[in-house]
Amino acid sequence: MEIQNPFQIIWENSSNDFAAFFNAKFAKYGSQLAMIDLEDGKQWRYSELCGWVEKCAKRLQEIGVAANTRIAMITCTTCQVIFVQLACSILQAVVVGINGYLPIGHAKYLFKFLHKEIKVIADVLCDFESFANDQNVTTTAKTNNKTGMMIFFSEGSTDPPKPTEISHQSIVINVQQLSCPVFSPPMQNQKFLLAISMLVKNTQVIINNDEMLTRFYILIQKINTFLVYGLTTASGFCTFSKFGNNNYKSVGVPLPGMVAKIVNIETNELCMPHQPGRLYVIGPQIQIRSHRSSKASNSLADVDGYLNTGDFAFYDRDGYIYIIGKIKNLIKYRGTLTPPSQVETFLLTHPGIEDCAVIGRQDALLGEVPAAFVVKTSKYSQLSPADVRQHVFGKIGHIKELRGGVFFVNEIPRSSSGKIIYRQLKQTWERDRSGLRETNSSSSLPNIGDGSTNKEKRGLRIAKLQKSASKPVIQINRVQIKGNTDHNI
Repeated sequence: MEIQNPFQIIWENSSNDFAAFFNAKFAKYGSQLAMIDLEDGKQWRYSELCGWVEKCAKRLQEIGVAANTRIAMITCTTCQVIFVQLACSILQAVVVGINGYLPIGHAKYLFKFLHKEIKVIADVLCDFESFANDQNVTTTAKTNNKTGMMIFFSEGSTDPPKPTEISHQSIVINVQQLSCPVFSPPMQNQKFLLAISMLVKNTQVIINNDEMLTRFYILIQKINTFLVYGLTTASGFCTFSKFGNNNYKSVGVPLPGMVAKIVNIETNELCMPHQPGRLYVIGPQIQIRSHRSSKASNSLADVDGYLNTGDFAFYDRDGYIYIIGKIKNLIKYRGTLTPPSQVETFLLTHPGIEDCAVIGRQDALLGEVPAAFVVKTSKYSQLSPADVRQHVFGKIGHIKELRGGVFFVNEIPRSSSGKIIYRQLKQTWERDRSGLRETNSSSSLPNIGDGSTNKEKRGLRIAKLQKSASKPVIQINRVQIKGNTDHNI
C-alpha cells in the first residue's frame, strides 16, 4: 500500500523565481530579528535582507556573473551564504554546492561537471558593510521557475558523486512543506533549506561554531526533537515526524503532498506494514534531473514516476517510515538481505571498538558473509579477532555473525559528511584478499575524506585549489573569486 501524510496543506504554486518568493515573505516581518551569527555577533533584520541581497547581486554582476553562469560555492556554515544564494537567483545564475571540507582531489573531480567558468567563494564570505550606496541590480528576462537554480552532488558510499539539478520551483515547494521545525544531518543542500525555511516562518536562525554545537547537544536533550529524511535527488526533504513524537527510530511520515511506497525487491509487489523493501517517493517538488544525463534521470524513476531512493526500508501501521540502509550495501546471505548497519551498531557496544564497518565477503556456498573492519581503542590494544566474534556470537542472529572474518585497521574511510565509504573497503578487499588475514595488529587503508573540520586543513585545501586552477584566483577582501580580471569590493 502507499503511504501519505495524514495532514495536507495548500502551498503557493508560485510562478515567481526563488528570490522573488522569499523577498515577498520577508516584507511581512518588518524590523523583526531574522538571523544571528554567533561567531561575530552580527545581526540582520527582515527589513534589511532584500538590501543586502541586492548589494551582493550587484557585486557579483560587476565581476561577470550573469544568466546561466555556474558559481561553485565552497563555504563553511554561515548566515551570509543565504545572501549569495538569493543574489544568484536574481541574476539567474546556477549555484553549485561543493562541501568546503572535501580533499582537493575530490573538489577537482566535481569541477569537471561544470563545463564553464567557475567562481570560487572562500569559506568566509565578504563583509557587506562596505556596500553603502549601490544602485539596484539590473536583471535580464524573467526566470522560468522550472529551470535549474542549483546543482548538488549526491554523496554515495559505493559510487562516485553524481550531479543533480534542482529547480526554483522544487526549492520553493519543499520549503513550504517544511511547516514544522526540523532537525537533520548537515548535508549541503539540507543546511541551506533549513536556514531558508526558518526565515520564511519568522523564526530566528542561529549559526553555531563547534563549541556552541556541543552546548546545543547538551541542551537539546531537554526539548522535543525528531528525525527527518531527505536526499539530493528528491530536491531536499521527503519526510518529517509529527510534533511531540518520541519515536527516534523512525524518520517520520511523508511531507504534505508527497506519497511513498515500499516495494519488494524480488517480486516488485507493494509491501505491507513491517515488510522491508525498496523505498520510492513522489511529490510536487521532485523533478528527476541528473545534470546533463537524461539516461541517468530515467533510471531513477519507475514506470509510475516514483523516485527510486535506493534505500531499504519498512513502515508501520501508523505510516511511519524506518530506514534500514542502502540496498547496494546489503549483505546477501543465502538469499536473505542483511544491512551492515545493524551489525556495526552492535559492534560499537564493545568498549574496545572505536569505529567499525561491515561488508559482504564473497562465499562460494553462502553467497556473501559479513566481514568486519575494526578500529581498536587505545585501552584495548590486545583485542583479537576472536574477541570480536565472541562479542556478537549468539546475540544478533546467526546470519549476521562475522563468518567473513575480523580485520583491524587504523581508520575507517569516511566521506566529509561521515558516511562510511564501503566502496574503498571493498576495493581494498578485492586487491588484497589473497594476502589479507585476520591479525591482532592494525593495517592502514588509504583515506578518502577524513571528515576533518579543522580550519587549517580546510585553508590548505583551498590554497591548493587556487594553485591548481587553470585561471587565476583573485582575493576580493574576504571573498575568493576565480576569474580573468581584478575587481575590488
